[in-house]
Amino acid sequence: MLFVYSEPQIISFWMKETLIPLDLIFFDQNGQLIETHYNIQPCKVTACKTYTNKKPAQFALELAAGSAKTLGIKEGSSFSIIKPE
Repeated sequence: MLFVYSEPQIISFWMKETLIPLDLIFFDQNGQLIETHYNIQPCKVTACKTYTNKKPAQFALELAAGSAKTLGIKEGSSFSIIKPE
């Protein structure tokens, strides 16, 4: 799932009642990877740990755990959104 924010910001996620482990990847306004959290486990308690980016991000991408490595997403990776004509 791709989360798109109107402007770069510090974003916090938690995994309360998430069904599967996830990779969480933060990208800046230019689509450059700025931070990745790998293999975040689902949270079954009330007070779940939060996962936050250290630099402002405009996009956050959740993938099934292990997908970031399988797809080769790492430091230096980027993406772009192609607008349909």
